[in-house]
Amino acid sequence: MPENWSLPTITSNYATGVIQAINNKFIDAITLFRGGFGSNLPVSAICFTGDLDGSFNRWNGSAWLQMRLGVAGGGTGADNPALARTNLGLGTMSTQNSNYVDISGGNAVNLSTMSANSIYANFLSSPDGSNIGNLDGSKIATGIINPARLGNGVANSSVYLRGDSLWAAPAGTFPSGLIVISHLPCPPGWSRVGWDGVFLRVNSAFSTAGAANPSTHSHDNGSLALGSHAHSAGSYATPGHNHGGSTGAVNIGFGITVSGTTGAGGGHSHGYSGSISGTTGGENNGQMNCDAGGSGNMARSGHGHNFGANYSGETNSVGNHTHAFSGSGSGSGTGYGSISTQGAMGITGTSGAASAGLSGATGEASHLPPFFDVLLCIKD
Repeated sequence: MPENWSLPTITSNYATGVIQAINNKFIDAITLFRGGFGSNLPVSAICFTGDLDGSFNRWNGSAWLQMRLGVAGGGTGADNPALARTNLGLGTMSTQNSNYVDISGGNAVNLSTMSANSIYANFLSSPDGSNIGNLDGSKIATGIINPARLGNGVANSSVYLRGDSLWAAPAGTFPSGLIVISHLPCPPGWSRVGWDGVFLRVNSAFSTAGAANPSTHSHDNGSLALGSHAHSAGSYATPGHNHGGSTGAVNIGFGITVSGTTGAGGGHSHGYSGSISGTTGGENNGQMNCDAGGSGNMARSGHGHNFGANYSGETNSVGNHTHAFSGSGSGSGTGYGSISTQGAMGITGTSGAASAGLSGATGEASHLPPFFDVLLCIKD
């Protein structure tokens, strides 16, 4: 039971109150007033409100003040979480969830093991990241890398990152006013030049336009004359040459002989056929005895016998063979053959004087060459 800390006094009845008062004070002191605060508490008395908030409180004579247990004494030296983290040297990571840790600055050093799905165990063993074995750039799904971290120099819309990690202007940038030929619409930064249907002419006075040329033209009436002239004498000779082929009939004169061999006819035979008919000669031998005894005689008059027969066959084959022929002419005749001619002729002389004139108008004609339509684009 909480005790009145003003008791016992000298006048207290030892038999009825002193022992109980002393025992109650012992209980209040050893339990830090957990059973109640009692009355007439001495200043700086300490209580522990373990059933409420687990804090230590000090009595200042009129109220209980929450105490700050120093870091040296095993406390935090604070009466709120923020001050406690500060006193204990804890940064913002002490308030982050275990499944989402955001490191915005500083260094993580002396880590021997770090378990994560996308980080190697020795990832943080070197502060400069030199132990990163395989960093997959495709895993960077969001955010923009600061261009200043990609290369040296100042990054802007007119430069690009060179292979030596330097932000530099493109080499050979097209100057304003440059004109190029394109078979597609002009790209951004270029404008179309409206020189449709004209040809380009190189001239020191540039950027000027001349008269347009029509696609067809004709010539006015006029007279185009060739003056009277003559060709001087000359010699035009044809070289010696032959003509092949067959001539017409030719005469063969006296004393000319002809000989040769026929072409081979190949193995062959000749067939033959015919018929024979006729009458035998008549016979008349006079009287003929009918018997040897002279019993009578029989007259035999002249007569003949008719006969006829057909025959056919083939001669024996004599094989491939030719026939030689020869002869001589004793008169004149005609024949056909191949006769080569040979000779040369020259042409000499002088042409007569001549004069020719042309007059009239030509018809219209197109003078456009084959073409392919393109655009001209000028750099803005």
